[in-house]
Amino acid sequence: MRYVFTGRSVFGPNNSACRRNCKGECLDSREIGDIKIALGSIAGFSLLVGGIGIMNMMLVAVGERTREIGLRKALGAKRSEILLQFLSESVMMCGVGGVLGVGCGVLFSKAMAHLAVQIVRIVPAWPAVFSLQWVLISVSFSALLGIGFGLYPAIKAMRLSPIEDLRAE
Repeated sequence: MRYVFTGRSVFGPNNSACRRNCKGECLDSREIGDIKIALGSIAGFSLLVGGIGIMNMMLVAVGERTREIGLRKALGAKRSEILLQFLSESVMMCGVGGVLGVGCGVLFSKAMAHLAVQIVRIVPAWPAVFSLQWVLISVSFSALLGIGFGLYPAIKAMRLSPIEDLRAE
């Protein structure tokens, strides 16, 4: 039995196009939908956990830099400048994480495609396909998560009293 891989479908001996599982059986659209929901749920949960981690790191940064915040306020920094400082730090942290994640994803998917061709010798090549549109969307979304999860620590830093901040040890 010989299969030809076209990138989206596998054409069997009778030229019927379908997505096939590891046993060679055709998957219907309901099963593919279930897989998409499961993977989307895992990705959403991972984003939530990562966002909470970013928020905790930013809260620690606010706690450690209370004297700096108090000094900046005492020298005339506006509340919006303090907010912008911590929001930009959070966005940069998430943006760099998004770029690193895309880079690791590209390397991992190419390695897995190469490994799949070596293990399952059904197809001679299995290309790893990447879309610039989705890369930009994912990095933008990670920066948006930086805004969402960095907003609370930035507001907390903005509301600190300069007198109490300068007394903090």
